[in-house]
Amino acid sequence: MKPDQPFRLTITPDGIDAFCERLRRSSATARRAVAGLAALQTFLAETAEPGDKASSAYPAIRERLAEHLEAASQAVVDEAAESLAEGVRRRDPAAVAAVHRNLSRSGFRQALARAAALESSGSDSNPAAWATLWCREAEKRAEAASGYPDAFDFVSAGIPLEQYAAMRDLRDNRL
Repeated sequence: MKPDQPFRLTITPDGIDAFCERLRRSSATARRAVAGLAALQTFLAETAEPGDKASSAYPAIRERLAEHLEAASQAVVDEAAESLAEGVRRRDPAAVAAVHRNLSRSGFRQALARAAALESSGSDSNPAAWATLWCREAEKRAEAASGYPDAFDFVSAGIPLEQYAAMRDLRDNRL
C-alpha cells in the first residue's frame, strides 16, 4: 500500500467505550481527557463517510462518546471545585483566580455550586462576606492609586486584575 492510500477504520460502540476509558485513565488531568475526547468527537464527525453516518452504529458511537465527554467535563468541574473550596478555606485570592482563569464563566459557576456542596454545613466560613470585603478593599486601593474619582487603577495598586475578576465573580455568584 502506498503511503498516500486511504485506509478504513472500524469503530464499534463497545470499541469507542473501551478507547474512551483508556484515554480518560491515561490522561494526566481531566482537562486533557476533555481535549482528547473533543478532538476525537470532531475527527469522527469530519471523517466519517456519509454511508457510515447513515448506519445504526454511528449515532450509538456518537452518543457514547458524548457521555464520556460529559463525564470528563464533570470531572474538570469537580477538580476545580475542590481547588476552589481549598482556596476559599485558606482565604487565598490567587488560588481562586487560578481556578477562575481555567474555566468559562458557566464552568466557574458550576465549580462554585459544587464547592458549596463540598463545604460542611457546620462550617463557620462566609465566602461571600470575605469576597465582598476583599473586593471593597481592592476597589478602595485601586481608586486611591488612580488619582481620579470613580476610576480604578488596579495595576498601580498592586492588585492583579485576574484576582479582582475572580473575587468579583465569587462575590456576585455567592458560594
